[in-house]
Amino acid sequence: MPLARLNAFGINQAGRVVGVSFDLTGIHGFLYRSGDFSSIDVPGNSGGTEAFGINERGEIAGLYFTDSGRTAHGFIDRGGNFTTIDFPSAAQTQLNGINGSGQIVGLYLETDQSLPHGFLYDDGVFQLIDPPDAMSSGAFGINNRGQIVGDYTDARGTHGFLDTRGIFQTIDVPGFEGRTFTRGIDQKGDIVGSIREEATGHSHGYLRTSPTILRLRSPQSRPHPFEEAAAMMPSPCHRSGSTSTASARRPDHVPGQDADVRFRSAGIATRHSVRSAGRSSVWLATSNGADMGRS
Repeated sequence: MPLARLNAFGINQAGRVVGVSFDLTGIHGFLYRSGDFSSIDVPGNSGGTEAFGINERGEIAGLYFTDSGRTAHGFIDRGGNFTTIDFPSAAQTQLNGINGSGQIVGLYLETDQSLPHGFLYDDGVFQLIDPPDAMSSGAFGINNRGQIVGDYTDARGTHGFLDTRGIFQTIDVPGFEGRTFTRGIDQKGDIVGSIREEATGHSHGYLRTSPTILRLRSPQSRPHPFEEAAAMMPSPCHRSGSTSTASARRPDHVPGQDADVRFRSAGIATRHSVRSAGRSSVWLATSNGADMGRS
């Protein structure tokens, strides 16, 4: 792979990493495996390809652009065989995560000017994922138990969510309510994401191991003052004015099918790209909290 800026977005249990590279030839997805990089490019599309999720079988989910106007379509890469997956009648579709059963989560835009909404794609059927009172939403990660994580925006800001079989729980890091973003979940149910400082706009990563939150540090960053092991019991989403904790469920299934279709990630990174000494590196956090640099 030529000199490029790299953003890593997904990793499977075998340690294979997928992400996006930017070089002089354009935007490409990449697969990092056993020290080697390989490019992921949807055939016949010059607008660019981005890879966001990978499962244990090596199936890769992402998006590609069909034109200079940046029209986005979702894709699945199964051993070099590409399938386009688009939400029905959507202007743009982005696939973000895929689990071992082939269930896929993502987001779509009904029109180029509309707000995004999350969805689950399972065996040819699309299912909307919108927490109660959400003005917009996006689904970014799914584990093998079918637990889904993502973000939603309401009048109070942006919140993470955990969707367990249609039961929504809001995730807000204490002190960062309305500025919490959730991006991934593993097979144990541990969740990763980020929070944003209101004054500076700076972002910091977090790891939620129920019922605690532990802060993750990106390379070259300093510890953030919020409590490193703050207790957090996520409360179920509820409608405005309600005093109960009755859970909300997803809307009914929406029939869908595969078609020709792509969408650009708006600065959505769960793992970090680091530029140092004129080259790009991919940074991973290991299970014991150590940082591991990959050139």
